[in-house]
Amino acid sequence: MKKIIVIGCPGSGKTTFAEKLHHKTGLPLYYLDAIWHKPDRTHITREEYDARLAEILPHDSWIIDGNYSRTVESRIIACDTVFLFDLPVETCLCGAISRLGKARYDVPWIDTELDPAFRKEIEEFGEKNLPAIYELIGKYKDGKTVVIFKSREQADEFLAKLEAKAKGKLTFDPEKIYAILKTIPQGRVVTYGRLAEMLGNKKWARAVGNALHKNPDGDKYPCYKVVNGKGELSRAYAFGGIREQKRRLEVDGVKVENGRVDLEKYGV
Repeated sequence: MKKIIVIGCPGSGKTTFAEKLHHKTGLPLYYLDAIWHKPDRTHITREEYDARLAEILPHDSWIIDGNYSRTVESRIIACDTVFLFDLPVETCLCGAISRLGKARYDVPWIDTELDPAFRKEIEEFGEKNLPAIYELIGKYKDGKTVVIFKSREQADEFLAKLEAKAKGKLTFDPEKIYAILKTIPQGRVVTYGRLAEMLGNKKWARAVGNALHKNPDGDKYPCYKVVNGKGELSRAYAFGGIREQKRRLEVDGVKVENGRVDLEKYGV
């Protein structure tokens, strides 16, 4: 289980599952929504999206969250594991409504109401999208692990079993920190504690800071996106100090005031 796709109806809980799976496995997580959308609610071109996806697929390991039916076949072909969320429409609608007004990892803005077109997409997903997804899974299933969840409880049970199996085997690996940094969406920041939690141990926050100070490439591994638990920037930022960290964050669309960012708005 090194190359994973998580697909299914919007609002089903697939993104939350992908995030939790990322925390438990340490595999890099890529949100297709975060790739496609810009903070100003516009989006990149199809060509840019395809190029970004083409960069990810050859990697040795990844988790890719999102549908985007035009490219789902290529992702199914490239992966070794498929997680499909096939939940009732009512459950998905409730899920979509429950996240209104909340910051999300995968979309660089906060929705306050359910868009009618998005509601329709959820209501019609089972009829319009699922048959094609099941057909593709059937076509390429040989040599792959396919897990289909009919409820969120089933997804939680899977994660619990995975955690039980891995318990006691966690070791601190700086390379995993760098891999996680590459998955933080544009316009978002992450705290040292949150990074430690993603690695599987909240007590590693100080070790995370030490590892970031030794970051070999500030452009390849964007540690400027890391702030402390209060949202404060680092005067010891290794690639130009606090002014350079502020400049890079503002280029990403993150507002910095008095050396601090709003974690409620920009944190993951």
